[in-house]
Amino acid sequence: MDNVCEYCATKVVKGTLVTPYAVQFYPEGEEMKLKPKRSQVICDACPQCGHIQNIRLKNPENIMKYRYTILDD
Repeated sequence: MDNVCEYCATKVVKGTLVTPYAVQFYPEGEEMKLKPKRSQVICDACPQCGHIQNIRLKNPENIMKYRYTILDD
């Protein structure tokens, strides 16, 4: 895979998406019962046009690492 933007062919920069929250994952259908699992999101970004591509988890094993914890109501 080339490290260039899909739209303008400028060389992309690798980095981490920055938000006040980590990405949270809930198994489908279990959103209300389980504590979220967290992981950082890394991606490639074009400094020319701002396109973000190749979005992926930094440590995908963190999402499914622990057994799900059921929250008490």
